[in-house]
Amino acid sequence: MATWWVNQGSKKGKPQNKIVWSPLRNKRGASQWHWETMWDAVEGDKIYHYTNSFIVGESLVTKSAVNSRNPYPNNDMWESEGKLLEIDYIAYENPIPKTKISTDNRTKFTGKNGPFNANGDIQQGYFFPISAELETIIEKLK
Repeated sequence: MATWWVNQGSKKGKPQNKIVWSPLRNKRGASQWHWETMWDAVEGDKIYHYTNSFIVGESLVTKSAVNSRNPYPNNDMWESEGKLLEIDYIAYENPIPKTKISTDNRTKFTGKNGPFNANGDIQQGYFFPISAELETIIEKLK
């Protein structure tokens, strides 16, 4: 089974962590590699949910991605056509601050190999594969 990291925002102060959805294309008609990775997630995969500087929960994929309309009716930032992963989400009682993962460790998991950039900050993007090593680090912080 694979493990993933999803960067999710909040809308009007409410986290959007109970679903994992991305558009098929941006407004210019181009796909993004970090959206395409959702097609690779399968039933039983684990996802860590990141929002506002914290890992706020985790989920298990209950059904692989399917084509889906944008579930946020008032969000016109994205095209209306996208993909949806069905998940079983559990919020953490004590979210994990990003800073609990050392900068040295964060800079190991960059580009297409994780959710961080070369400075150890969260990279712009949505759905990233993560290694067993990063998963172990996160699990020890729970």
